[in-house]
Amino acid sequence: MPPQQLVGNSQYSNRGGAETQGENRVSATLRLFFYNLGILENNRKSNEWLLYKMNYQVYVIELSKKVFTENAKFRNANPQFNGVLECLYVGMTSKTPAERFKQHKTGYINKKGHDLSAYIAKKYGTYLRPSFTIILI
Repeated sequence: MPPQQLVGNSQYSNRGGAETQGENRVSATLRLFFYNLGILENNRKSNEWLLYKMNYQVYVIELSKKVFTENAKFRNANPQFNGVLECLYVGMTSKTPAERFKQHKTGYINKKGHDLSAYIAKKYGTYLRPSFTIILI
């Protein structure tokens, strides 16, 4: 699939001094996030970042706080958790977030026999957080 949209230059532009150091870090973090998802590519010749055109949505499921006490893998991955903040599961799907949440909770098995539900979202998922949904087009 060819790249469709220019995201920006890998060197931070100054834009008349409007960008701050914090905005630079956020831009770099988002670029790394989308690069790791496989939907962002760096053109080494022109040093530009290209976003592949896809129809996906990033969704967030709130997890029960029991996940921290009952699941050692989650606890080890989140040592900074203090019991006050919510525990969240973030996923990306080509379906609607509600449809994907239902697949997690019911333990959906696809036609090839693969379980498409995440264990943590299936066992500890309480509800979908639609206010955090991002549509990637």
